[in-house]
Amino acid sequence: MDIVRNPATRINLTRRSHFYFFYIYLSKSAYYEIAPFQRKLFEITEDTTNKLAVVVGFRGCGKSTILTMSYALWSILGTQQKKFILIVSRTQDQARQHFKNIRQVLEENKLLIADLARSNKTIGT
Repeated sequence: MDIVRNPATRINLTRRSHFYFFYIYLSKSAYYEIAPFQRKLFEITEDTTNKLAVVVGFRGCGKSTILTMSYALWSILGTQQKKFILIVSRTQDQARQHFKNIRQVLEENKLLIADLARSNKTIGT
């Protein structure tokens, strides 16, 4: 079954898995093959027993893309159903940019928009 072409399967899978959420809806943000460090970030976000995680990585390793943009979206839209997201950055300008990136995804990602509309009408939580 082709996950990308089957909306119900895609929605159910991406609700359960941050990894698949990222690679289905935000694949344009993945410039290289996933590294073990990045796979660990997805594992951390999917583990609901984690109450606090501190991540340190080199500039450009995907921390902000995976954690600040993708996880913020998935934690609200996925099975975790978070109600509040706190984004902490070094500067106010950086925090604003993170929010702009999230907003852009919600306004321009046609597949995600379509699936949100579908899931609100046809697929139960």
